[in-house]
Amino acid sequence: MAFNTKILGDALLKVNHIKTDMNSGRIYIYRNGFYEYKNSVPILKKEINRNLGDETSGGRVAEVLGYIERSTYTNLQDIKHNYICVNNGLINLDTLKLEKHTPSKFVDFRIPVTYDKSIDSEPIHKFVEQIMSKANSETFQDAVGNILAPHYVTKKLIYLYGPNDSGKSTILNILGRWLTKDNISNLNLNQLGEKFTNAQIYQKRGNISSDVPTVVKGRNYGRIKNFTGGDAVTLQFKHQNPFEYESIAKLFFSSNKIPLIDEDTADDGFYRRWQFIECPHTFEPDDTIISRYSKEENKSAFLAYTLEGVSNLRNNKWRLSHQMDKYQVIEIFQKGKIKEDGFLMWLNSNCKPSINNYEFAKKLYINCREWCIKYRYDYPINVVQFGIAMHGQNIIPVTDYRPTIKDKQQLAYRGIKLI
Repeated sequence: MAFNTKILGDALLKVNHIKTDMNSGRIYIYRNGFYEYKNSVPILKKEINRNLGDETSGGRVAEVLGYIERSTYTNLQDIKHNYICVNNGLINLDTLKLEKHTPSKFVDFRIPVTYDKSIDSEPIHKFVEQIMSKANSETFQDAVGNILAPHYVTKKLIYLYGPNDSGKSTILNILGRWLTKDNISNLNLNQLGEKFTNAQIYQKRGNISSDVPTVVKGRNYGRIKNFTGGDAVTLQFKHQNPFEYESIAKLFFSSNKIPLIDEDTADDGFYRRWQFIECPHTFEPDDTIISRYSKEENKSAFLAYTLEGVSNLRNNKWRLSHQMDKYQVIEIFQKGKIKEDGFLMWLNSNCKPSINNYEFAKKLYINCREWCIKYRYDYPINVVQFGIAMHGQNIIPVTDYRPTIKDKQQLAYRGIKLI
C-alpha cells in the first residue's frame, strides 16, 4: 500500500487514545490507566515505524506524528482534573471512592501506589508528630491533602523551618518521592517570577524546594500571590507562544532560616499567602528513613493520610487547620530578621567569589549600608569596621589590594565581585 499520512494517522488514532496539549505541545497517550506524555512520542514513533515497514523514513514518521498532533489538539485547562490514578483504579476526589480505569476520563495525575481502604494512616501521623507540634501536624496533613485538589483555593504556601536535622527536609523528601518527580517541580520562591523557568510548574500538583533564597525579591511578590491564589499567570515554554494558566501546584518550602523580604513592597495579600510550620527538634541522622517510607505499605498509608487531608479540608471549607493570619506571619518574618547578621546576609545576597576580580572597599561598604538600610538591618558604622567584618568572614575569602587611581592608592578587596 502506498504511503498515506492520513490513512496511517487515522489507523493509529483508532487503536490509541491520544490527546495533544495545545499549550505545551505535549502528546499524551493512554497507558497503564492514565494519560502520560513522558514516553508517548517514542511509543508512537515505534508504532509508526512498525506500520511503515520498508517505507520507513524520518520524514514520513514526522509527517504522521504531526498529523496525530493536529488531529488531537485539546485545551487541557478545560478539563476538570478531579481524579487521580493509582495502581488499582481511579480515585474520585469528589466522593473519595475507587472507580475503574477508563480512557474516557482524561487523568494525567498518577501516584504508583495501591489503594487499600484497610490500610491505617497512623504510622504517618506518628512520624509527622515527631517533627512538629500536634497543631502543626494537623495543618501539614491538610496541606498535603490539598496537593490532590484540582484547585488552589486555600491560597497558602507552606514553609517548614527549623534547625539542621530537624526532619523538615526529610518529610518533604518523602512527600516528593511519594508523588514522584513527574508530578512535582522544584522552583524556589524567586524562580516563580522567572520567564521560561517557571513554566516547569505547568500541569504539576506540587512544587517542593529546599533551595530558599536569602532574600525573596519584591518584584516576585505578585507572582507568589498569583501561583497560590488560583489566578491566571502567563507561562511560556521556549520556542512556543505564551499562554494563560491557573496553577494548581501546591507550594512547599523548607529552610533553616526565615527569608528576608522587602517590607515596603509586601502587602496584606502577600503576607496572607504564608503558612509557617516550625520543626523545632533535632534528631540523629538516619539514612534508613527515606527507604523505609518508600515501602509499599507506607506508601499506601501515606495515601490514606493524604485522602484524610482532602476530607478535612472539604469539611473546613478549604481552610487549613490553625491557619495563620497576616499578623502571625509578619511576627515570624520580624523574628527571623532579628536573628540574622546584616553584613553576612548582604554578603550572601549581593556578592560572589571571583579570583581575578577586585572591588573597592568604599563601593562595597556603600552597597552594604544601602542594602542593610533597605532591609532594616544593623550594619558596620564605617569603612574600618566594614574591613574588620570583611576579613573576619570565611564565606568569600578576600585579600587587600591597593590599585593606583589618578596617582592615589585606594583600598580594594581582591577575590570578590558584586552581583
